[in-house]
Amino acid sequence: MISFVIKKRGRVLDNKEFSQETIQIGRKPSSDIHFNYPLVSREHADIVLDSVGYKLVDSSSKGTLLNGEVVLDSVKRINEGDVIEIEPFSIEVLSIEVKADTGPSFSEGGDQEDDSFGEVIEESDVDKILGVGQKSDPNNLMHIALVEAKVNNKEKKLREIIKKDTRIVTFKKNEVIIREGDYGTTAFYMLKGSSRVVIEKLSDQALQRQRPEKKSFMTAFSQLWSNSKEAEARDLSKSLHYNNDMSATHGESGESHSVFLQDVPGILQNYQTHLLPQGEVFGEVSAISRSPRGATIYAEEDCTLVEMRWQALREIRRITPTFKDKIDENYRERCLKTHLLLTDLFKDLPTEVIDEITAKAQFFTYGNFEWHNDFKKITKESSEDRIKNEPLIVEEGTYVNGLYLIRAGFARVSRIENHGHFTHKYIGKGGVFGLDELMQNFKSDSKTSYKTSLRSIGYTEIIYIPSYLIFDKVFTKGSNEVKGRLEKIETIKEDSVQRLDIDQGMAEFLVENRIMNGTQTMFIDLDRCTRCDDCVTACSNGHNNNPRFIRHGKQYAHFMIANACMHCNDPVCMIGCPTGAINRNSIKGEVVIADNVCIGCSTCANSCPYENIRMVNIKDEEGNALHSPGSTKPIQKATKCDLCSEQLGGPACERACPHDALKRIDMSDVNKLKQFLNR
Repeated sequence: MISFVIKKRGRVLDNKEFSQETIQIGRKPSSDIHFNYPLVSREHADIVLDSVGYKLVDSSSKGTLLNGEVVLDSVKRINEGDVIEIEPFSIEVLSIEVKADTGPSFSEGGDQEDDSFGEVIEESDVDKILGVGQKSDPNNLMHIALVEAKVNNKEKKLREIIKKDTRIVTFKKNEVIIREGDYGTTAFYMLKGSSRVVIEKLSDQALQRQRPEKKSFMTAFSQLWSNSKEAEARDLSKSLHYNNDMSATHGESGESHSVFLQDVPGILQNYQTHLLPQGEVFGEVSAISRSPRGATIYAEEDCTLVEMRWQALREIRRITPTFKDKIDENYRERCLKTHLLLTDLFKDLPTEVIDEITAKAQFFTYGNFEWHNDFKKITKESSEDRIKNEPLIVEEGTYVNGLYLIRAGFARVSRIENHGHFTHKYIGKGGVFGLDELMQNFKSDSKTSYKTSLRSIGYTEIIYIPSYLIFDKVFTKGSNEVKGRLEKIETIKEDSVQRLDIDQGMAEFLVENRIMNGTQTMFIDLDRCTRCDDCVTACSNGHNNNPRFIRHGKQYAHFMIANACMHCNDPVCMIGCPTGAINRNSIKGEVVIADNVCIGCSTCANSCPYENIRMVNIKDEEGNALHSPGSTKPIQKATKCDLCSEQLGGPACERACPHDALKRIDMSDVNKLKQFLNR
């Protein structure tokens, strides 16, 4: 169910409510929302309901505005409060009610449950979080959010968000709240007390972080005869998350114990720290971008915090401008400068220049943060339709207005050839777009336009820096001689526009199937593979006689991408794990599942867009199937490739191949990819 208020030049024309899956907008008389106006196309746009929610599908010749941004021949998600503009009309989304499948429960029964974040929050707790009854305080961000929500008639929506996607947590003095290097999908709001962020990196010992232990040579060798003879056998007494009635006993954070910093006076003396007072928000950048925590934060005193899932961050930002401005300000202060200093183009610029660029840079997001939900449907579309549905960031042939940096996600760089789109390359985090054209325009009186288009693949975060800043602050600063500076930039430029020197069909295949997301993608050369299965046997020997990949998968020409975990740059499988069982190793970055913490909820398997996580029924060491007490439902565990993180020598599958047919490849290493494909 979705409802709108329809206006013409600010004057209300009608209120409409629809329950059907497709709502047609256009000049055609049969349209559900009919505009008899010459600037409106006959079939201008559709609002379509799918498994995720409502989306705006534009099919007009001139485009449609969504919240002030042009949607031309593409697809955008819509939410409550969004405004669709088709000059001179506007369609404001008043309310959305989608009967969503909450997915499997986190208990072994598999029944549907409420998807609340931990224990259900009472109305009194919501009042406490929102500061109901308190005086206006510029430092009380949640109270300001409540005031703005009331003004915008969004108080009910705000309360629903708080109840579903937040919880109140407490920490003792010196207890670690977030740990540098860990991955998390939640942020924190300081409700009472204060915390302190350690700017510099602490030792693993100080953070009580244990490096994964490798098996000794004898332990690894003994696997040849000591492995279980039963498939997927488990000693369930070692499982952390099952008590006598087999119910989950841990919260979403997956923490089995608290971490307290030792020698805090020494840390304060030897490390740079910064106080985070009551009312501060932190952890939001890694929660929204699925990136590792950038610093360690511990409780300065006993404190109470509101822990918010990334969904809450997203929704509160949409309905309360002050909250959105605060999150953007935090990112500018805490992350943007660091991102610039890690980019070759900016890293040797004077501090005052970096500060000016940081202050004037702009942030944009494109695509759908939950892109994996629609991925399988998208892969069935034609190549032409897929390109149309990829949000356009920069269009080929348009005026060169600035430089685009990829903050997170991936983007396709393409150009039009023979009436079709030719993929030039793909770029990910740290990539730059538009440098070549900016260089040419700076050095020559004859101006050029963008030579290629930039499109979001799935979800992309962009940092935009206007061209005048690049000309004035980058091309002419940081070096006394402009010529020397430009020569250095020319070298950077050549690296940044390096194209994929591989078969064009393979390039399209990798991008359209989002294979470029992988850091350890398993390629198999079928011309060399003899189907001996030595790779599968080696994997099985290293995992208690249970192979963790399938020698099967998508193919292009004589290459196969096997169904083995790719240990993605953007590990969407980690979203929503209720116990933290699936996590990324902070040392080498492997995505692994802690078997003794997994409760078999299937959340990760359902989220993986590549079908590389399998749910298996487990047995005891005698081969008897294990069931939940009081039912016949089997107990399941999630399994996947762990890159042989406990084994000596790395991935056994690659080492065991006698014909050099199997390689694990980091898709950001273009040279290694080309070398393998072109050998």
